[in-house]
Amino acid sequence: MPILRVDAHFTVVEAVLKGYIKSTMSHGSKPPQDEQERISMENNLESWCERLLDMQFEDPIIRKRILQLAAAFSITLDKKVSFMLKVLEALLVTRLPEIPEFPAYSDAVKELQTDCMHELLRLATKMPDHLLVS
Repeated sequence: MPILRVDAHFTVVEAVLKGYIKSTMSHGSKPPQDEQERISMENNLESWCERLLDMQFEDPIIRKRILQLAAAFSITLDKKVSFMLKVLEALLVTRLPEIPEFPAYSDAVKELQTDCMHELLRLATKMPDHLLVS
């Protein structure tokens, strides 16, 4: 049940993120106050996601969901290189031990590791210049 709750909340956040992307792409040239609002919104999104990354969950499914969401935020906030590096670090250091006595848990850990590699590749293809400079 906690996983379903987390998934529902993250689905809402992803919908908001997609709406934000569409609204920023559709406004062409923006007046200065819109630009300030955009910067403020992006700073708020970044700080929220950083707090999320700081939380430690032992459940591999929840951790996978957090990392997917963080990677999506990182791609959306593509001008924030320091944030992208934090997400990159989180993807690289996320390791949970497999427990052979619990095959479902071990399978979820393997899926988390596979998904981390997928998100790393996605970041690398979407923002290769940021990785070269770093």
